[in-house]
Amino acid sequence: METLLSLKILSTLNSLDYLSLNCDYLYSKNIDFVDSMPNLSVLSLHFYHYGDTVHMIKDISKLAVLSKLKELWISRFDSLTNISPISTMTTLNSFGMSFCHTISDISPVSSLTDLPKLVFYHCDSLKNISPIGNLKNLEYLSLEGCKNISDYSPLLSCWEAGDIVEINGVPDSVKAQLRDKGVIVAKK
Repeated sequence: METLLSLKILSTLNSLDYLSLNCDYLYSKNIDFVDSMPNLSVLSLHFYHYGDTVHMIKDISKLAVLSKLKELWISRFDSLTNISPISTMTTLNSFGMSFCHTISDISPVSSLTDLPKLVFYHCDSLKNISPIGNLKNLEYLSLEGCKNISDYSPLLSCWEAGDIVEINGVPDSVKAQLRDKGVIVAKK
């Protein structure tokens, strides 16, 4: 019998539209199972590890085949450094990464110009957020726990007077500058 640890069993679920995987440990080094899931609209991949175990998925290029995907959530992909496939996923309404400590280049998100919700949570290597400045339709942004960001000025070009946005994990001074521009910054 096939175990979930290999993920091959998932390839039989071709009509699935919502998949949330929350695993303690994963032996697979790829996410090839998505090839057989053309109807996925929500994909949430959260892999937890303990001690010396490290999540080994380094490549998310297979996600680019998910043309109906609206939400993508990735957590604890410890070996992932390249998110370039995200740039072609223009149907996304929500994209989030948490505890992906090796992600430093988020330039692919700049292609998601219609994206309303973006979350980077405790992504320790994230320093440059200038690609976010291109996202004019953001209604929700969270950068909580991304402690190495020093320049938040790219966020000032995201919104115009009258826009309403909820922002978390940015200094109060940036929120004040946005309010001074006439942006309505919702309280948490």
